[in-house]
Amino acid sequence: VKTQIQIHLSSLVFLLLVVSLTSSINTALFAIAGKNFTDLQHAINLGYCLSLYPDQLSLQVVGFMAFSRDLAFVALMAFASAYILWLLKRHEKQVKDLRKSSSAE
Repeated sequence: VKTQIQIHLSSLVFLLLVVSLTSSINTALFAIAGKNFTDLQHAINLGYCLSLYPDQLSLQVVGFMAFSRDLAFVALMAFASAYILWLLKRHEKQVKDLRKSSSAE
């Protein structure tokens, strides 16, 4: 598994980059600046500009896409952390077994 990950690491990083960029393209498509901001109903304030969506459904779809993207990355990080912990535990067991066998001799 470790060698397979190393072989495909650049492809995996590129895939994650593409997923992140394509899921954030809507912010660039609907961004506005320099408008009267008092009566906007379907907008997200990004701090540096506003994203004004045409209706409530598109706003909710964009919000769900962002939530799904973030959830996928958090799940990926949790999986990586669990895998590292499993590797460390396995290594600890191997070291203990080596120490037992060397002390028994």
